[in-house]
Amino acid sequence: MNIRAWLFFFVTLFLSVSAASAQDLKFFRIGTGATSGTYFVIGGMIANAVSSPPGARACGDGGSCGVPNLIAVAQSTEGTVANLQLLKKGEIESALVQADLATLAFTGKPPFTSKTAVKDIRLIATLYLDMMHIIVPKDSKIKSIKDLRGKRIAIGELNSGSAATARLVLSASGLAPSSYKATYGKIDKAIAGLSTQKPAQKIAAMVVVGGYPQPAVQELARSIPVRLLSIDEKTLAKLTEKYAFYQAATIPKDTYAGIDATQTVALQALWIASSTVPPETIYGITKALWSNPTQTLLKQGHPQAKIISFENAVGTTAIPLHEGAAKFYGEQAEKTKNKQ
Repeated sequence: MNIRAWLFFFVTLFLSVSAASAQDLKFFRIGTGATSGTYFVIGGMIANAVSSPPGARACGDGGSCGVPNLIAVAQSTEGTVANLQLLKKGEIESALVQADLATLAFTGKPPFTSKTAVKDIRLIATLYLDMMHIIVPKDSKIKSIKDLRGKRIAIGELNSGSAATARLVLSASGLAPSSYKATYGKIDKAIAGLSTQKPAQKIAAMVVVGGYPQPAVQELARSIPVRLLSIDEKTLAKLTEKYAFYQAATIPKDTYAGIDATQTVALQALWIASSTVPPETIYGITKALWSNPTQTLLKQGHPQAKIISFENAVGTTAIPLHEGAAKFYGEQAEKTKNKQ
C-alpha cells in the first residue's frame, strides 16, 4: 500500500471514530445559582465528577469515574425558581434546588399554581442543608426580624430561591410583603447597598439562603462588621408546623468572622432532574456521585460537601426518585440486605 493509500486509510479511520464519538457524546446541564454562591461551587464539583469525555483515563487508572462519553456542565442561573422554570422548558437537564420551592412547584401550591406547577421533576439525591442568613450592619438598631418593618431589604434575584424563601419566612414572622420594601438583584449589589452611606442606595438588611459558609457573606464579614439576625422560636415553630421541608438549625459561631452562633431555619438542598432524561443516564450519574473518588473530591472541596452522605441521599422530600436513581438505590439496598 503506497503513502497516499495509507494516508487515506488513517484519515477515514479517524473520521469514522470521531463520528462515532460525536454520536455517543452526551451533554448534561446542571442549573446552579449565582457564581458567588454555594450551588455554583458544588454544582461545578459534581459536574466534573460525573463527566467522562472521550479519551479520558479510566476510573481505575486515576481518571474520572463519571459516565462514559458524558460531559456535564454547571450552568450559572438566578437560582431555584429560575432552575425550575428552565427544567420545565427543557433548557437544562437537572438542577440544584431548595426543597421548599421544589416541593411547592411539584405540588402546585402557592406561590405556584396548577398552571405554573413543575410536575416533571424527579430526585437524584438530597445533598445538604441550606440555611437562611439575614444580615445587617453590626451597629444597626435592628435587633429582630420584626424591626425590619418598613425597611428596605435585599432578598436576592427576582427568580431566586432566596427571594421566595425570604417572603415565606418574613410572612411567618408577621411581615407581609407590603410591610417592607423588597429590592432584587445580584448579591454584589446587595453588599454594596448594605455598606454604602448614600441614603438612596442604602438597604437595612440582606437575605441569602444557602449552605454555610456562603463565599459572598464571608467576604462581606471580612470587609465590614455585620451581624446575623436570629429567627425566634415562635416563628420557627410556625414554619416547621406548616411546612414539612423546614427545620430549625444553627449557623455555628465564627462561621463568619466575629459573628456569634445564630438560630435560623434550614431546608434540604436537592439535586433533581427532568423525568425525560433517560433512566440509564441518571443511573450512571447517581452511581458516579456516590463513588469513592467523587466523595473524596467533594469532601476536599467545600465545607457543605463534607456532609453530603449516602445515608441521607433519599431524604424526606415529596418529590419522587428518578427511575434511574431508584434503580441504583434499590441495588445498593439489596447489597446491604445480602450482607446482613
